[in-house]
Amino acid sequence: MFVFVAGLTPAHSAALSNNTQVLRCLHWLGSDLSRPELKGGRTVLHLATERGYGQLVQVLVQELGCEVNARTYAGLTPTDLALHKSPSLARELVALGGAALSSLREAADSDSEEEEL
Repeated sequence: MFVFVAGLTPAHSAALSNNTQVLRCLHWLGSDLSRPELKGGRTVLHLATERGYGQLVQVLVQELGCEVNARTYAGLTPTDLALHKSPSLARELVALGGAALSSLREAADSDSEEEEL
């Protein structure tokens, strides 16, 4: 597997540029789309979610079978990242693949409840 100096594979670069066709080709050629990049442990789904690429996220989950509960080195799922970028994208991830929220999100919810008191 070819890895760039920054720890990104061609699949990561395609996700960053919202290039669905290249990702389909790489998947067809056997590229591991669940492989984490070296710096933060993000998969192509994490990167697409961070950038708010909703259509790409849908293709990655439904068509290419990316793991919706993959975690970064910090323990964040794509859904956790989507909550900060686009709550609607987070809801879509939950609907598409039964994505779970990390304990960090649960902790944030409990902080919000305490503030309301």
